[in-house]
Amino acid sequence: MSIMQAVRDRFNPSAQPDRETISVAADPAVQLQVELKAVITALLQAQTPEAQAEIYRTVAAELSASGTDHDDVQAALSAIYPDSITSAQVITQNLTAHGYRENAAANTTTIQPDIEQHPAIPAPASTEVALPTYAGKIDYYEGSLLAETIAGGAFSLAIVGAPKAGASTLMRAFIWSMIYQPAGQRPTIELIDTRCDYWQGLEMIPGLVMPVTVADMSAVQTIALKIEQVYGEVKERQRLFRAEGRFAVSHSWKPYLFGINGWGEVMDYLAKLTPKQIEEDEVLKPMFTRLRYILAQGADVGVSCLLTARAHDRIFPDNRSLEETQLLLLGRLTGDYRGGYSAIDRAINDKAQLPAHGDRAHLMALLNYSKQVGQPVLVALSGRPRMAKLPDLSEHNHHDFARAYNRLKPY
Repeated sequence: MSIMQAVRDRFNPSAQPDRETISVAADPAVQLQVELKAVITALLQAQTPEAQAEIYRTVAAELSASGTDHDDVQAALSAIYPDSITSAQVITQNLTAHGYRENAAANTTTIQPDIEQHPAIPAPASTEVALPTYAGKIDYYEGSLLAETIAGGAFSLAIVGAPKAGASTLMRAFIWSMIYQPAGQRPTIELIDTRCDYWQGLEMIPGLVMPVTVADMSAVQTIALKIEQVYGEVKERQRLFRAEGRFAVSHSWKPYLFGINGWGEVMDYLAKLTPKQIEEDEVLKPMFTRLRYILAQGADVGVSCLLTARAHDRIFPDNRSLEETQLLLLGRLTGDYRGGYSAIDRAINDKAQLPAHGDRAHLMALLNYSKQVGQPVLVALSGRPRMAKLPDLSEHNHHDFARAYNRLKPY
């Protein structure tokens, strides 16, 4: 019996005997790779940590019963993940934790084509062992992702979350922490708001919040003109930096923050256009090019850029990678129950963002647990992927923001 047939029998014992099977390769090593690839696909499609744990237990029992050598399993996983030793190790460790024991008496290193009866399934492991994470337990990141985001001074950041997940609230937190600075250190702050959100007094500061309802092309042009203005600020600062010559390294830039709350509304309005139409439009083409430039180059000259969006892959129409931009993904229970975690779900399953299976499996286990207990979370994909608990900021007023985020001063 193949590994995947054992998994199918475990989850669907009433399946018909003529079900589709995995073809057997002539080379046992290749066959093992084929089987394990199918198992990995099943793990990624599992909806809960318990389902993942059950798959691990079933596969571990099948490997143990067939006497498959640990070295062969590790070699197969290394072939599947040639660029990620960690991913291969995570799967091996989880198989061992769920009962995979090499049968010393067996003299074969391949999975037997058939056995007379199913091996006995071990008793369910405890919750701590069953969850397929790095350490075998729920391990939220203990550091402060918010503080780390702005620790280096100016920053480029996209806050991504489903409606009502708290992206606008988090944007306000960043802004209030920057406003409560000594007068000489206060940054220039300019915001575009397409959602008509509640700004807790920020809208009373002259020139700070510019509401724009994205109802027609003229609204998009208004946003494009503002992006062009900020792009000009970045270019001018770069010119001054070059003019400073060898003294440029000691130059102190006046902080400048440009933010768009509701960039997703702009992208939703433009969704009816094709990429070719956008490329040929004299307003839209430079708008995206300029925004990319601000995100990539602005922080080097003291210009921070902060966006809120609904999905990480809907920030630009051609979905180019955002290596120069930090991504913070929000998830919390909303009116449609688990819908508030959709932005994280979408990013975790995007192999372009998380190419390593180990990272995806780890974050998926944490996310499933967070959904079950209703824990609001914040995920950072820059550097090592991390998921941390997110405090509820919805009831804070602006004075609370200033006190709570005083330690996050970026300048």
